[in-house]
Amino acid sequence: MGGNLSGGCSATVGRPECGAAGMSRRWNGISMTDPRYAELLERSKRRPVLLVFLRHLGCTFCREALADLSARRRDIEKLGAEIVLVHMADAAAWAPFIARYGLQDVTAIADPRQELYRAFELKRGTIGQLFGWRVWRRGVAAGIVRGHGLNLPRQDPWQMPGVFLLKDGQIKSAYRHQRVSDRPHYIGIVCAGCGIAPR
Repeated sequence: MGGNLSGGCSATVGRPECGAAGMSRRWNGISMTDPRYAELLERSKRRPVLLVFLRHLGCTFCREALADLSARRRDIEKLGAEIVLVHMADAAAWAPFIARYGLQDVTAIADPRQELYRAFELKRGTIGQLFGWRVWRRGVAAGIVRGHGLNLPRQDPWQMPGVFLLKDGQIKSAYRHQRVSDRPHYIGIVCAGCGIAPR
């Protein structure tokens, strides 16, 4: 599913509120003057952005995602994309947490009110999406077998994650988790959004 971040009224993700000049003042509830919106828009015009929305920091799947991104970061950057993370934590919790994965130099956007999550149509999960038997099975594998562990949530435990490839102000590819345990293929998302043959 595509969408226009730059304010044009052709957006297919949500319905922009259009002004007299045909430009939107808001995109899916986010004001064009919001610095987070402006940063994403400008970054996506310079190079493709792999925008990763995370679960709460205590979630084993959030930790697995960051480990996966750390392992694939070089490959993602070789494709010309940069990683941008969106999280719900405060700075005091985020800084030591992200340093464990060697991603402290990656751009991160704090969204404690989950406004960007909603703008990108990431919902709060259902019981099945968060606690289904497949989730439990994967949770044991990720949390115990692979050692990602888990902690009690300090952010919204119901918020679903997602991954998007932004380019030239457009959402070129999107991955919205069906379950919190889903494991995105980050390279595939970048390739799909950039029109590159899958690797």
